Amino acid sequence: KQNPVVPIDYDTVDAAFNAVSSGPLIESIENNVLHAFREQRTSCRILLHPGPYFLRRPLVANVAGSAEVTIEIIIGSEGGCGMNDPEHGMIWQQNYHKQQPLASTTSMEDDSERGAGDTTPQPMSAASAHFASADELRPSTPTLRQIFGSCGGRLSSSSAALAGLDTSSRSSVGIVGCSSDYEDASERSKAYRAAFRRQCFRGPRPTALVCLETRRQNEPAVRVRRGTLNLRGIKFLHYCEGTDIWNGNAAVQVQTAFGRNGRPVRAAPPMVPPTANVVDCDITSLSGRGLVNIDGGISHVSDCNIHDSAATGLYVGGAGSIATMERTDVVENGVGNIRNPRRGVARGHSGVYVEQGIAKLSDCNISRNTLTGISAISTEQARLHIEGSDVRANRSDQMELPSEDSGRGVNKNNSISSSGQGRPRSRHLMDSVAVQEAADRRSIMLPSTPQSPREPE
Repeated sequence: KQNPVVPIDYDTVDAAFNAVSSGPLIESIENNVLHAFREQRTSCRILLHPGPYFLRRPLVANVAGSAEVTIEIIIGSEGGCGMNDPEHGMIWQQNYHKQQPLASTTSMEDDSERGAGDTTPQPMSAASAHFASADELRPSTPTLRQIFGSCGGRLSSSSAALAGLDTSSRSSVGIVGCSSDYEDASERSKAYRAAFRRQCFRGPRPTALVCLETRRQNEPAVRVRRGTLNLRGIKFLHYCEGTDIWNGNAAVQVQTAFGRNGRPVRAAPPMVPPTANVVDCDITSLSGRGLVNIDGGISHVSDCNIHDSAATGLYVGGAGSIATMERTDVVENGVGNIRNPRRGVARGHSGVYVEQGIAKLSDCNISRNTLTGISAISTEQARLHIEGSDVRANRSDQMELPSEDSGRGVNKNNSISSSGQGRPRSRHLMDSVAVQEAADRRSIMLPSTPQSPREPE
């Protein structure tokens, strides 16, 4: 139970995360955003096979004490990722997402017996109905265990499980170019989800893609509320409605809990402040910021690629916030909400913005962002140390730092230029460059309209 494998032990990341959580479901409105979460009381790992995974709700890490929760891709015996067959997702779709006879219809009978006029409060509200027991959310067929080489008997099924497996109107279709009207997307969802799967196996290394797309406002894909969360080798793709890029509209949100008075609640020992260790990840938010570290959060980012986000790539704000970044690319951020330009976030944001707190960048590539590359304007509340990095071709100023006299800005051995390209640091950017170069070579070698040789007259 403490090391579930997705999609073998559980079909979704949500179900696996719920299985490693304990205690009652808590719903809290903080900064006008509804959060639903449980507590993780022991250290655990959630292992993902390569492929796409679509979240229904944000994953909220509310970790107790010194425990740590880890979400990472499975690494194969030769250093590669667990599965290397791009067609396994289609087999998964055919054998796994089909209707099975219900083992139990208790929940349906209970609903029918209640009647339409019965308004008795239920244990779970509408906002939390996606949580169910661990047994209910287990896979319903042995096919997956055969596909992934694992053994085991037939697992139970329920109406809740089948509801969780219904992919006819999953919101991911909007991200890949289909209409975002979920009700009209059922006929095309399978083809577009297949495109997602192929994307996960593009390039030299298969990847696990965790995607959240929702019409709800200002919901991150992942929020660290308390304790330590480790993210390793995952791609994150995020989209939500709303424009609050401080309190939720981000792919990864590291932000402490808030009390009833609206002020941050500092973690007291043995509790640990919200801490995110993000390693070898690829992060994009099509509606907001890539990673937000705010209100006393702590983030350690290494070997990542934060790119093509609507707003800032990395934002650090709030007293006591600390962010370190090593061997990471922060490129082409601040492009605005292209899907909803009239009501979404406007274009023009920095790659890295430090409003309050401490940020230390080492051997990074901050390039081609739509406003400044790096901004840390406050001489009293922001401290920035950047060393051995490329800061190039950002649309506005390359760097805005506190003066050296203030003792809050350190600028050492950096390559700063208004043109050119920074050297890629992460393997994610290197792989995408390699794939693009290969595509360019093919386009040169194979003309789009080949003609046969002209015969002599």
